Amino acid sequence: MRKQNWMKICFGMVGIGYCAIVAGLVVADLMSFSWVEFWDEFWADGDLVSAVRLSLVTSVFSASFGLVVAVPIAYMLSRKMIRFGWLFEMILDVPLVLPPVVLGVSLVLLFTLLGQSSIGFFVWLKGAVLFEVPAVILAQMVLVVAYGVRTMKIAFDQMSERQEQVAMTLGCSRFGAFWRVLLPEARGSLVGSWGLGFARSMGEFGPILIFAGATRGHTEVMSTAIYNRFSGGELNLAIGLSVMMILLSVGILFGVRLFGFKGAAV
Repeated sequence: MRKQNWMKICFGMVGIGYCAIVAGLVVADLMSFSWVEFWDEFWADGDLVSAVRLSLVTSVFSASFGLVVAVPIAYMLSRKMIRFGWLFEMILDVPLVLPPVVLGVSLVLLFTLLGQSSIGFFVWLKGAVLFEVPAVILAQMVLVVAYGVRTMKIAFDQMSERQEQVAMTLGCSRFGAFWRVLLPEARGSLVGSWGLGFARSMGEFGPILIFAGATRGHTEVMSTAIYNRFSGGELNLAIGLSVMMILLSVGILFGVRLFGFKGAAV
C-alpha cells in the first residue's frame, strides 16, 4: 500500500506540475495586456479584423473539407479495404512528422513545378493557389486530414462490423450500411474530429507563412497576425490576439467534450 501511495504521489506531482505550467502560460498572457486598449486598437485596425475573419472562415472550410477526405480513408483503413494499408498509413503520417516550415516549402515547390508544366490547368492552378487565400486552406487541410484519419480510424476500429453486415443482409449496399448505420453511430467522433480540426487549422502557422504569405488584408490570419504585430513591437495587439486564440481553443475543447464525446456515448 505504501509503495502504491508513493507512486500516486509522484505521478500526481508530475501531472500537477505540468498543469501548473499550462495554467501559468494562460495567466501570464492575461496579466500582460489591457483589454480596453486592445479592443480600441483592434477595431481601429481593419487589417486585424480581416485577419480574424479570414482565420475563422478558412478554418471552417479546412475542418469541413478535411473531414470529408479523412472519413473515407479512415474507413477503408479500418476495414482493411486497402492492400499494404501499413504503407498507406505511413505516407499519411508524413505531414505529422515534417517540420512545419519544411511542409510549407514543399507545398511551394510542388506548385512551382506544376506551374512550369505545359498544361494550362496546372499553370492556372499555381496562380490561383500560391500566395492566395486557397493556399491558406490547403496548408491547413494537409494536417487536418492527417489528424482526422487517425481520429476516425480509432473510432471505426472500436465499432463492430456486425451491424453493417446485418444491414447488408437486409438489402443495403456497402455504402448504404456505411451511410445509414456507421456514420450515425460515429457522430460523436465526427463532431470531435471536426472541432479539433478547426482548432488545429486556426493555430497553423509555419506552412501558411511560407506557402500563403502573411500579406495584411489578404492572406494574413490570426497566427501570422500575431507574428507580424509582435515583430513590429505592437505587443498589446499580439498578446490580445493570443488570448483570443486561447479562449477560442478552450471553447472548442469544451464543446468537443460536451457534445462530441456525449454524442459518441449515445
